[in-house]
Amino acid sequence: MKKITSSFKELSTSLITICFTVLNINKIRHFINKFTFVSVLFFVSLSSQPVLSQWSATNYSGNINSVYWDGSNLLAGTNGGSSSLFSPDNGTNWNYANNGMTQYTDIRTYASNSTYLFAGTNAGDGIYRANNNGTYSWTKVLPNVSCFSLLVNGTDIFAGTMGDGVYFSGDNDYQRQL
Repeated sequence: MKKITSSFKELSTSLITICFTVLNINKIRHFINKFTFVSVLFFVSLSSQPVLSQWSATNYSGNINSVYWDGSNLLAGTNGGSSSLFSPDNGTNWNYANNGMTQYTDIRTYASNSTYLFAGTNAGDGIYRANNNGTYSWTKVLPNVSCFSLLVNGTDIFAGTMGDGVYFSGDNDYQRQL
């Protein structure tokens, strides 16, 4: 009888172990199924079309090199032609902003501080400055350079040029080449 009881205990222990193993396997299968489902959702979301911003054209269709917001107007630097344009109504209407500039100036960049607006031009036409009050009457402050980038940092202004390095101004006028 002792042997039967012992065998019964071993059999019970084995059955309990098998049951727990089956339960654990089912838990693992359940986890794998959930993980697989979440993984499939993740990769499907990556491969679907992204949500894009809605763009619409303004009422100017010429070649534009740069756009700039001066706080009240949208400015567009053109590739020759009109040189500099401004729009007081987000591109619905455009007006010339090129008084004092060489005809057909190719505007590449704009920057401003609290006093002045600057325009960098291509083809050696230089850098122009206008009062930052919406009148856009330009004065050439650095001739004979092609300026492709402008940076304002407080009262300091930097101009990146093509072949002439970087120019610096601490007084709203370009005097020094770095």
